[in-house]
Amino acid sequence: MRLVSFVLVLCILCSLLGSCCSVFTIEPKDSNITHNESSLDYVFNATNTIDHHLEADNIIIYGNYKNFDSSLLYSLIQDKDKICIFYDLDLSDNVNDSLEIMRNNAVVYYYKNDIPHIHSYVSSSSDSKSLIPDVNNYVNNILSEIGNELDYVNTKALANCELYTSGNEDFVGIRQGSFREEEKPYGYIECDYVIKKHKADDVSLYVVEARFFFTPGKVANDLGDDSYDNWFNSSGYAKIKAKRVNNEVIFNRSAPVFKDAYPINQAFHNSKARLSAQKDPMDVEKYTWLYTYEYPEAETYNPIVGYIFEMSTPSDDSPEYNISLEFEYRMTVENNRRIFKKSKIFSGHTFHNYY
Repeated sequence: MRLVSFVLVLCILCSLLGSCCSVFTIEPKDSNITHNESSLDYVFNATNTIDHHLEADNIIIYGNYKNFDSSLLYSLIQDKDKICIFYDLDLSDNVNDSLEIMRNNAVVYYYKNDIPHIHSYVSSSSDSKSLIPDVNNYVNNILSEIGNELDYVNTKALANCELYTSGNEDFVGIRQGSFREEEKPYGYIECDYVIKKHKADDVSLYVVEARFFFTPGKVANDLGDDSYDNWFNSSGYAKIKAKRVNNEVIFNRSAPVFKDAYPINQAFHNSKARLSAQKDPMDVEKYTWLYTYEYPEAETYNPIVGYIFEMSTPSDDSPEYNISLEFEYRMTVENNRRIFKKSKIFSGHTFHNYY
């Protein structure tokens, strides 16, 4: 099995980095455009109401909770015909952070082509006067994108790598999502990701393909958001690790084992930023990508990265998409002044189960 896994890892790297192979890409999106209407003809509006609950057509909304029953959450997000919106304007009074909806100001769940999608958002605003528009803008952006999203599933990542495979091995998308964390007025960090799997008899190989967006305040301001100031991108990093599922529903699966990652240092080129790729110095199961600009730039840095791991194939009663991912990220921005130059570092840490 180890030999097979090693061959499959080589194939993935070939397929994603080689010129002869099909490459998965996540198209960049302009997250600063405000959509007043969604493609679903529904406009979301958050309120200050405690334990807010609303159902309209195929949309279910829960808001401003201090606790939430995990069994209810699981049952709600299993309905493939529903869009579930959860929002919380005050995360500080939550009794725990074990659930995705307890760690974020907004989370949107839905299915597309039988693939679960999860989008999570944390605002830097602390007062409801600013936070409500932030949450409204984010959720309505997601609603507007639901009907227009690209389909990343059923891809054949290994189709043209005949050197290593027969060309018939499929990596199938099993979960897709995104997260965004803001730090106004300095900038924001966002990530779109998809989890794909190649199934084997006892052990399966998984790929997390992600595109990060390290956007400094200068870029956000130039795009029309005056809540950001003229801060320039200097450096930052992204880290990914797959972890054992951590929630009340226990599934009998082995812990994920890191196999490989991409891009590596000699397979990456950028005219402005330098990239260093390596295992994390504190955790060999975590992979890190560190970028550095020679001079601060008014530019969004958006690398496409991949994290490859192995885990036991789930049993029939275990959802294959219930995989836990840990993301860490940091960005340093500067005001670009030659004298008395100032810098600001902001960072975050997110942990994403299916729920």
